[in-house]
Amino acid sequence: ALLEVIAPERGKYAEARVATVAGSVAGASAVLWRQAQEQSARDTAMALDRAVLAVRPGLGSSLQRLAVLSESAGDLKTAGECWRTLASGLPEGAQEWFQAKFNSLRVLATADPVAATPAIRQHLVLHPTGPSPWHEQIINLAAGLGVSDAGKGTGGGAP
Repeated sequence: ALLEVIAPERGKYAEARVATVAGSVAGASAVLWRQAQEQSARDTAMALDRAVLAVRPGLGSSLQRLAVLSESAGDLKTAGECWRTLASGLPEGAQEWFQAKFNSLRVLATADPVAATPAIRQHLVLHPTGPSPWHEQIINLAAGLGVSDAGKGTGGGAP
């Protein structure tokens, strides 16, 4: 109801104050979804994050939340797109970048294991080491897909 008063038009979500309120409401709705599995709360959070991302496409908190909630709704395409977009806006090699990269590869592996195999192989060639726990999780994901060189470069340190 508050958002309807301060932002009767979706275009207003481009304003920082409105995006902040929408993000807070989306965050609270996501908590309600996680705690009570209230589907309407998940749908509200997803709708708000989509509205915010339509006018502020790189907003990390909305991208991450929409990725998680989309996956829970079975929308792997949106989840993967959100994780890839998030990774593309983060400094390559940073902890958060590895988290987003792992999740994008994990969602891809769920949706299309054949396409995920070369993507994971390429990631491991370009990033043979990385921070815990994300690098180890990528190694485990690769091993689960039968990527034969998954165990190389498991040094755990930042690249």
